[in-house]
Amino acid sequence: MESKRLNVYQMKNVRVVKLLDNSIVDVKVAESITYAISGLMEDKKVRKMILDFTAVQFMASHMLRMLTDLQKQYRAGKGRLVICGLRGELRKVFEICGLNKVLTIAKDEDDALRMLGAFSS
Repeated sequence: MESKRLNVYQMKNVRVVKLLDNSIVDVKVAESITYAISGLMEDKKVRKMILDFTAVQFMASHMLRMLTDLQKQYRAGKGRLVICGLRGELRKVFEICGLNKVLTIAKDEDDALRMLGAFSS
């Protein structure tokens, strides 16, 4: 599945969601992305998901709260959510806000796939 804001595909038993926006500062854009990801989470067969932020350079604070809400939804459904591809400044924001203690963060997609056991036999 590919939309204007997301590129979604499957890698083994993990759903990978690449955010395509360079900047997520508008509340309506953040809500649209969150709604689309929440819809993907409704597929009970998918217990593991990666959100790849490689393309994202700027993100408003309301998106941070939405990410923690998505994490809670995924955990409630016994799933695992990993964030990856955070650029330097964005990674610092996550650390300053303490989100690196709440969210599972990987360096890149390969690292996230390893964390989720996608490379194990």
